[in-house]
Amino acid sequence: MLGATWALWHVPLWGTEFPWSVVPAFFVSVLAGSVFSAWLFNSAREGVFLCMVFHAGVNSIGAGYVFQMFTGTDSLRLWRVYTIVWAAGAVLIVWLAGRALKGFRKTG
Repeated sequence: MLGATWALWHVPLWGTEFPWSVVPAFFVSVLAGSVFSAWLFNSAREGVFLCMVFHAGVNSIGAGYVFQMFTGTDSLRLWRVYTIVWAAGAVLIVWLAGRALKGFRKTG
């Protein structure tokens, strides 16, 4: 649910900031990134600070620096690799930390 909402939040950037050819990869990478964000949020005892730092880091390094160095088919290739890495990371998190994704359980 978080991933779909997060991806739809970025709809105004589709076709402007993100060319239409990379929108499917962007959408999948955001879904996978939301798995990491959920794990990070729950692992930080429902703290949002690390999630904010994570998001700022991804935006600054990825969108602000790395993706600016590639154009055309190289950019599309980079998006595909980026998406595969995020998807593999999400699968690994679900496999290794499935319970941590269900939320922090407060006791007492």
